[in-house]
Amino acid sequence: KGQKQVGAISSGERGKNTTVCYCINALGAYVPPMFIFARQRITPQLSKNGPPKSLYECSKNGWITEKLFIVWLKHFCKFSNPSKENPLLLIIDNHTTHVSLSAYNFCKL
Repeated sequence: KGQKQVGAISSGERGKNTTVCYCINALGAYVPPMFIFARQRITPQLSKNGPPKSLYECSKNGWITEKLFIVWLKHFCKFSNPSKENPLLLIIDNHTTHVSLSAYNFCKL
């Protein structure tokens, strides 16, 4: 009597990695995130009720890959609209996918 019960929801993907790539600026504006699930293909259920305009991808282990980082960079550019007249500074760590030749070449354009 008087006890409160709190329901819990656990993922069917328990024990698998999920990566979220996101970007927020100092003013609080953000690029919709990219979710990377450890699976072979994306199902509609994974994106149900997710943030609008987010990306949903998959990789073998749920980690970002060089190819998926380029997908995210293109997504970032779509929302941030960088140009030679309006350059942006994107601060990232030195993860191998971030310092790849393909990422460098994409950002150089």
